[in-house]
Amino acid sequence: MKKDDKVRPIRLVVKSLEGKIEIIKRAKQLKDSIEFKKIFISPDLTRKQQLEDKELRDKLKSFRQDDHSGARIIIKGGKIIMEKEDGERSVLFDPKKKL
Repeated sequence: MKKDDKVRPIRLVVKSLEGKIEIIKRAKQLKDSIEFKKIFISPDLTRKQQLEDKELRDKLKSFRQDDHSGARIIIKGGKIIMEKEDGERSVLFDPKKKL
């Protein structure tokens, strides 16, 4: 039995890589729309990619809780980056350089 008030994911199949890239690029514009503010678009990931993504998000959360400098800490290019107010950037975590 389906409930009308439950949020459900929708899978969209795109014929071309260019179309997929265009959709992902424009997905950020949804948050500016009142009607579509709670809609998110993300690429379909393999189980391994999902686990790597979760690890990055968990590390990001940890870095943000520990950081009191007011710097912007984000995920960019599969790495956790700290952007200081003066524009300087430094890599806080790179999963490809694990010990």
